[in-house]
Amino acid sequence: MQGYNKEKGRGIKRMSLVTVLAVILLAVVLMVSLMIGTKLYGLSTIWEALFHRAHNNITHDIIWDIRLPRAIVAALVGAFLAVSGAVMQALTRNVLAEPSLLGVSNGAAFALVLVLTIFPGLSKLETMFASMAGAGLAVLFVFSLSILAKGGITPVKLALAGMATGMFLSSLTTSIALYFDVSKNISFWYAGDLSASSWNDVKLLLIMGTVGLFIAISISRALTLLSLGEEITKSLGVHIGLVRTMGVIAVLMLTGSAVAVSGTVG
Repeated sequence: MQGYNKEKGRGIKRMSLVTVLAVILLAVVLMVSLMIGTKLYGLSTIWEALFHRAHNNITHDIIWDIRLPRAIVAALVGAFLAVSGAVMQALTRNVLAEPSLLGVSNGAAFALVLVLTIFPGLSKLETMFASMAGAGLAVLFVFSLSILAKGGITPVKLALAGMATGMFLSSLTTSIALYFDVSKNISFWYAGDLSASSWNDVKLLLIMGTVGLFIAISISRALTLLSLGEEITKSLGVHIGLVRTMGVIAVLMLTGSAVAVSGTVG
């Protein structure tokens, strides 16, 4: 028991060290992203703009209104997709899993292209809800396919159904874009882009992402136990159906909001 506690303590220390180093690295990368652009700015200029902003200074306006929200959106989108991938890997017990595995990204992109073609004047919040709705329908369809298969839901069946659904939705998205001749207008959603990011995007990501991250963190222990197998997980008192449902909701919120703001950048 004493040896277990020591090993657990070492594990916590290692995790704490990795977390601190990751935060420092993220801060450095964010700072560098503020310095590099069409025009290079020195560290002193970035520091002055961030902490002593002059509202009549064009350089400070560029840093605050263009580069800073773009950098924050990039960090949030990357974090959301990373957490979504981790949750997907736990749910499917597949180390190669990612949001697109269950057609989440393709479903979100399909819904976005569809509503932007029919209702081009939608706000960012409305497109975000459309994105999450599309992602949800895609996941529902994938799970339905897996349930109908002999033997019920398995990680392999989920992966195969997700890949097939993703390819199908991707084809539909391309067909709609070509038929309505809006390929150029929605090319942003195909490739993904962060150049037009604004503070409104940051707010929307924080609102939706905070809920998604909270759900993911709250079920993190149960997700870890899922790797031991369903029988062992059940014997430990984990409600597998509830964990999977909450995990899917977290993925929908995180991936849906990320795709709505940045396109299918993943």
